[in-house]
Amino acid sequence: MPSAQAHIVDSGHFSLDTAADEIAARAREFMDMPKESIPGEEIMGTPTTPARPPFPPFTRDSAMQKVRLAEDAWNSRDPAKVALAYTIDSRWRNRSEFINGRHEIIAFLSRKWANELDYRLIKEMWAFTGNRIAVRFAYEWHDDSDRWYRSYGMKTGNSVMMGSCLHGLHQSTTFLLWDQSANITGCSGVVPMTTQG
Repeated sequence: MPSAQAHIVDSGHFSLDTAADEIAARAREFMDMPKESIPGEEIMGTPTTPARPPFPPFTRDSAMQKVRLAEDAWNSRDPAKVALAYTIDSRWRNRSEFINGRHEIIAFLSRKWANELDYRLIKEMWAFTGNRIAVRFAYEWHDDSDRWYRSYGMKTGNSVMMGSCLHGLHQSTTFLLWDQSANITGCSGVVPMTTQG
């Protein structure tokens, strides 16, 4: 293994009884070492992610805040940023595609946004209870021939205690915009608060 380290501790069979301070110091040194990894690897492989408030059980206000945070993340069009909102073993169904875990989330979103150019999304909370939130959404994008499309749909998800989403179900319909003008506006991917219901 590249960059592997081995330390020999002068102790007996029960090393935690006789050399606990030295072992703890080595463990702290290891945890404080700078990460040397492939970009995105720490995002995909970390079993626990930082807490992502607001946490369940949701109130109307906290559910709306969760929806807004998700909307802003998706409008960043940054697959790694979006993936952090989901547990490492998150499972999605997006139309006919089944997506499992952060590796597949990042791969799916990278493919999506390579084809769906200038993607802009609006989410609106539809319903919530306990740790579940349902949203309806609309998003617009254009292809590499500058043909604009709009998708409408709904998504449901349930969050774990730390606020990350475990399951997601997404259904939508996409159609060509005949007037070829996008109507979902936003600056730097942030949609005005007035769009939230």
